[in-house]
Amino acid sequence: MKEALSLINLWRCSPKIYQAKGIKEIKNRFLFVFAGLRNRRELVNHLSIFERQILAKSIAMNPLLLGFIVWPYINKNNSIPARFQLIAAHEAATSGANSWMALKRYHRLLLVSLAQFYDDLTIELEYAPWFIREGQLNFSLMLKDVRLITISFSMDYGGTEKIVYLGAIQGSACTSQETYKNIADACCDLRPRDLTFKIFRLFLCEIQVTKLLCI
Repeated sequence: MKEALSLINLWRCSPKIYQAKGIKEIKNRFLFVFAGLRNRRELVNHLSIFERQILAKSIAMNPLLLGFIVWPYINKNNSIPARFQLIAAHEAATSGANSWMALKRYHRLLLVSLAQFYDDLTIELEYAPWFIREGQLNFSLMLKDVRLITISFSMDYGGTEKIVYLGAIQGSACTSQETYKNIADACCDLRPRDLTFKIFRLFLCEIQVTKLLCI
C-alpha cells in the first residue's frame, strides 16, 4: 500500500484520475498528488494489514481507485480512510465464493432475461467506471445496450452481518416516457424502477445479504 501511495506512483496515476488536457487538469493532478502524500500516513495507520494487502492488489489492477483520495465514495461525509476501508471490504466480499461478482472494467454479466415480457429487456450486473463513486457494482435494467435503471452498490461481508450499501438509483435521460410506459404495461403494471428494485431485493436474498443501507 505504501508503494501505491508513493510520489512516483501517484504522479504516474494522476492522468487516469484527471484525464482531460489543460491547465486546470494539470493543477488538479498536482493537488491529487499532494493530497495523497499528505494523507498517506493517516491512511496507512487506519488500515489493517489485511485491508492494505487487498488494496495494494486492487490498486495495482485498477489505479482509478486512487481517485478516492480526492473523490467522495458512497457518502460524501466518508473520510479518506473510511472510503478505502469500504473499498477493501467490497473487494474482500467479492472474493472466494462470490468471485463471480469481481467483474473487470466494462464487463457485463447477464443475470435475468425478461424477453418473455418485453423484447431485449434484461437485468445485468456490471462494473462501469463512471459509476464507481456511488458503488463498485451496478445492477441495471437494460434494453439492449441502454441502461434504463441502474442501482449502484458496494458490499461488506466483514462483520457479523452481510451488508450492501446502496449509493444511487439512476434512470436514463435518453429514454422516452413512452418506452417506460410500454415496459410497465408489459410487466404487470410495474414501473421499470419498481421492477428493478424488486428483482434487486431478490438478488440480495440470493447472495444472503442481511442488511441493506441506503445512503
